[in-house]
Amino acid sequence: MSRSPKYSFAQLGQQVHERLRREQSARRKRRADAVERERDRAFARARAAALERQRELAGRATAPDVRQTLADALSAIDRATTAAALAAADGMLDGAERQIGRHRAEVTQRGRPDPDRVAVLAAELAGFGPGRLALDPVGAAVVETGLARLRAPVPPGPAAVDEVEATVRQHLERAIARRSEHDRKRREAVARVGELAARLTALTDDAREARVRVRDGERAADALDVLRGQIAAGEVADVLRLCARLEQRLDASEAALDAAIDQITQRRAILGSLIKALPDVGFAVDRASLTENADGAIAVRAVRAGGDTMAVVVEPRESDHRVLYNSDRLRREQRQGRGEAACAQLVEVIDALQASAVHDGVVLSTVSWEGQDRPAAPGVVVRRQSAEEVKQQKGQPWAR
Repeated sequence: MSRSPKYSFAQLGQQVHERLRREQSARRKRRADAVERERDRAFARARAAALERQRELAGRATAPDVRQTLADALSAIDRATTAAALAAADGMLDGAERQIGRHRAEVTQRGRPDPDRVAVLAAELAGFGPGRLALDPVGAAVVETGLARLRAPVPPGPAAVDEVEATVRQHLERAIARRSEHDRKRREAVARVGELAARLTALTDDAREARVRVRDGERAADALDVLRGQIAAGEVADVLRLCARLEQRLDASEAALDAAIDQITQRRAILGSLIKALPDVGFAVDRASLTENADGAIAVRAVRAGGDTMAVVVEPRESDHRVLYNSDRLRREQRQGRGEAACAQLVEVIDALQASAVHDGVVLSTVSWEGQDRPAAPGVVVRRQSAEEVKQQKGQPWAR
C-alpha cells in the first residue's frame, strides 16, 4: 500500500462548467469589442478623408451647380453611419470633380477669339494629372489617338470633335471611378488589417493572462506585417482575399486558445477546491509554492505543524485531469521500508480533501496508486465522506 504518489481523476460539476461558459463568453465579447472599436476608428478615418476631399473640391468649385452638389455631398457625409452611405457620398464627390475639371478647362479658353474645343479637351485631360494613364491605359491611348486626329492640318468637322469629346469624358469618368475604387479598397484593406491586428492583440492578451501561447500567433503577426507592406506599396488587390484566409486561421487559433484556457481554468478550479480544504486537515498552504508548468500542470505545497510537507499536483491526462498527492514523510518512510502507516494516513487526508471538494462542484475518483491490488478505474466516482465524518472515524490522524 505504500507506493507513491497517490492519485485521483477529477470530474467537474454543472456549476463549474456554467462558470467556464460565462468566462469564455466574456472573453469573446471583449475580443469582439476590441475589433468593433478598431472598426469605428477606421470608419472615422474614412469619414475624415471624405470631408477633406469635399473641402478641397469646394475650394476649387466656382459654378453654382457644382457648389450645390458639394453641399449635398457634405450633408451626406455628415449623415453617413455605414460604409455604403459613405461610398454614396464619395460618388457625389466623383461627379463634382468631373464637373470642376470640365468647367476649369472651359474657363481657360473663355475670352479667346473662336474658343478651341480641342484645347479645352486637352486642358481637361491635363488637369486630371498623369495618374489617369495608369488608371485607364487603354482609354488614354484611344483619347490621344483621337486628339492627334483632331490636330491634323485639315480642320476636323464638328461630328469628329463631338466623338472625341465623348471619348475624353468616358476616359476621365473611368479614371476617376477607378481611382475612387482603389482608394476605397485601400481604406477597406487598412481597416481589415487593423481589425485582424486588434483581434490578435486581444487573443495575445488573454493568452498572456492564462500563461499560454496563441497557436500560430507569431505567424499571424508576420502575415499582418506582409499585408501592411503590400498596402504601403499600393498592391491592395490581394490583401482582402489574404485577410479572409488569415481570419480563418485566427478562428482556429481562438478556438484552440479557448480550449486551452478552459483546461487551465478547470485545473485551477480543482486545485483551488483542494487548497480551501487543506487547513481543515491541519495543513497551511505555502502560497509562494504555487507553480504552473509549460505542460499545463499546476502544483502547490502545504505544511503542517509537525513539519510534514504535502504536495498536490493537478496535471492534464488525455481528456481528464489527474490529481497527484505526495508527502515528505511518506517518501522518507518509504526509503526506510516502513511506509504503511504514512501511506494510510495520507489516504485519510486525501479522502477528507476530496470530500470537501465536492462542495465546489469537483468530484474525484477513488484514490489509487501504483501497485494497488485493486485500483479504481479512472473516472469512476464513489461517494465521499465529509471531512467531519473522517475526523470522527479516524480520530484526526493528520493532527498527530
